[in-house]
Parts: sequence; structure tokens; C-alpha cells
Amino acid sequence: MRVERIVLVDKKLNVMKKIVCLVATALFLSGAAAFAQGEMDAFKYSLGDLNGTARYLGMGGAFGALGGDISAMNSNPAGLGIYRSSEVVGTLSLSTIDTKSDWSGSVAKDDKSKVSFDNFAYVGYFPTANESGIMSWNIGISYNRLKNFNRNYRISGSQAYSMADYVADKAYGINEADLIYREGSYDPYNNANLPWMPVLGYEGGYFGSYPGTDSEYHSGFGEMGNNEQWNGYSPDRTSLNVTEKGAVDQYNFSFATNISNVVLLVLISR
Repeated sequence: MRVERIVLVDKKLNVMKKIVCLVATALFLSGAAAFAQGEMDAFKYSLGDLNGTARYLGMGGAFGALGGDISAMNSNPAGLGIYRSSEVVGTLSLSTIDTKSDWSGSVAKDDKSKVSFDNFAYVGYFPTANESGIMSWNIGISYNRLKNFNRNYRISGSQAYSMADYVADKAYGINEADLIYREGSYDPYNNANLPWMPVLGYEGGYFGSYPGTDSEYHSGFGEMGNNEQWNGYSPDRTSLNVTEKGAVDQYNFSFATNISNVVLLVLISR
């Protein structure tokens, strides 16, 4: 019986080792597909707008040393200990987005106004009735919108070339036979030296080859003229609508105490 137990434990250890090895291998291989944002993205998201209460904004955010304002929790959380009464604060903001685009002489305008609460906070003041030592306890909860990435714009107009012309140009110089899927023998999507866009466009009928050539292409929307020249159709109207939404929000939970009006201690969570 003792031998059987040792064997059973040994089998369990082997199974656990295999599981650990499989998990470690999966994590190691998945690291190759992981990627981070670029330095420009980091710079974009690291900058914050000046947001907070009306008093805080009116003084340009100069409350780091003064305290007594809920917005100061971002720069100097110990300023929460200055409070001598409870307070609920909400700041209403109005933002206006006005865009204008000019594409080949075609002008498009778009504007939008939005009302939102970029700041909302509560401070609870709990005095101890002591004239020295711990004189009060303060609790603060705040929400601040640090950055707003909302953006909306559109462009519209006419142009001489379409997406089909663009894809046909991308395929220039590629042998037509390389764009065709042949079951059981050739798959163009597995060709590392072949861009995927010309393959997709060719299979979808976006473009075709000129007569007598196998590596020069034209748009699939048009007609062949009498002089064996392809007359492509220009888009009657093109448009682009871009809508971006996003924000950086900050939530603060603070606990402060005032010791003899000399030392202000704070515990904060963000």
C-alpha cells in the first residue's frame, strides 16, 4: 500500500509538471503577439486638460498649497484636512466642437455642443471636539474628467479616382496568375511576398488586367474605348465620416486627519 501511494503521488506530480510546462509555453508564445502603444500615444494620453470646480479653474489650478478645494486632491491630497464643514460639489461644463473641412473645393461643416459634469465630489467633515491632537477626520470622494478625446468630422466631395483604382495600382507589376487561388496547389493568401489587398480586390472583381498584359491593371468600373484604352468611371460623390469617443477619468477616495492644525495626514486611493 505504501508503494502504491508513492506511485500515485509521483503520477500526480508528473501531471502537474506537464500542466505548468504547457501554461508557461503558452504564455511565452503569446508574448510574441503582444504589443504596446507607441510613444506618440503615450504622450497623447499623458496630457490632461485643466478640469475641476469653478473656483479651481478660475485660479488656474493654483490650489496645490492652498487646499480647501476638492480639486486639490489631484495635486495635494493633504489639502483635504483644511475643510471645516461637509460639502457636495458638482461642476457643469459646456463643450463645443466646431469642425470645417475643405476637400477639392467642397466645404463641409459640423458643430456640436454638449453639456456634461466634468467634476463631482463629496467631502465629509467629522470634528472630534479636541482643541489639540487629532481635531477632525475628513473623508473625500471625487470624480474628475482629465481628458476628453471626443471628435467628429466629415468630408465630402468628388474625385477622379475610386478605391478600385487604388487597388489596381497596388497590383501593378504582380503577375495575374499569382492573384488567382488554385485549389489544392496554390493559395495567394499564404504568399508572404504578395500584398493581401490586390488578392482581395482581384477576387472581388475590383480590377482587371489590360488586354495583352498580365501585370498591368485597371479599375473594374468603366468601359473599354475604341482605342483599346480603359475609361474608368469617377465616383459621383465620396464622403468620409469620422467619429471618435473616449476620455480619461479619475476617481479619488481620500481620508485625512488634522493634528493640532500643524500636521495634515492623508490616505488616498485612485
